[in-house]
Amino acid sequence: KSDNLERLGKDLKEFNDCKVLECDLESPESMARATLTILSQKKHIGTLIHCAERIGPMQPMTKFTAASFKECLDVNLVAVDYITRRLLPIMGDHKAMEDKAQNIDSLLSSKLSSRIVVVTSEEAHKPIKNLSGYCVAKAGLLMWSRCASNEFAKYGISVIALQTGIRSDATQVGVGVVGPDEEMDYSKANISKEVEVVGLLLPIMLKHPMSFSGGEFSADMENIESLAKVCINEKPP
Repeated sequence: KSDNLERLGKDLKEFNDCKVLECDLESPESMARATLTILSQKKHIGTLIHCAERIGPMQPMTKFTAASFKECLDVNLVAVDYITRRLLPIMGDHKAMEDKAQNIDSLLSSKLSSRIVVVTSEEAHKPIKNLSGYCVAKAGLLMWSRCASNEFAKYGISVIALQTGIRSDATQVGVGVVGPDEEMDYSKANISKEVEVVGLLLPIMLKHPMSFSGGEFSADMENIESLAKVCINEKPP
């Protein structure tokens, strides 16, 4: 919503070179305008984080419409691919990107110069009642991140999947019976405090080494703190 973006813009004023753009992830035209603005104002993107999501349709597969299913896929998956490919010219190793002849130099490992982070969910791994559309989209997003990590590596771009929330199985069962017009109740869920999660995962988002590319990480991994320390100590290329 525009008023939310305006509020966010005011909150971010204290940060240098920080801007907020409105973008409808269901509209190729809107995404084209937003990415064109970025391309015209930025020379390089160090980290691109995809974290938008659409939970619905919250109905059985036999009842939701093709249109609502498409909306879910558009926001959770298609937009990620569209925006990423639009911004590739200012990500990674530009020389490797432009080398159509694929000479021997372009086949050597590039230095890591850009990172892509897709925020995924445990719904990518198991079906949840009345959330099948979301589960399908998140499973597709997870595979997209794995494919992109393979294809973008030679351009100096790493891609990881990151699960930021932690929910209990009991809560997942509860989500399955929530009606389409009702609020989901996460009060009994095992969700970490937002500030703690951000502090823990930011190093992995912003400073992970190329060796992490293709991986899937979550806030409840037993070794997540050790992985974060590796990223903090990572030397820039």
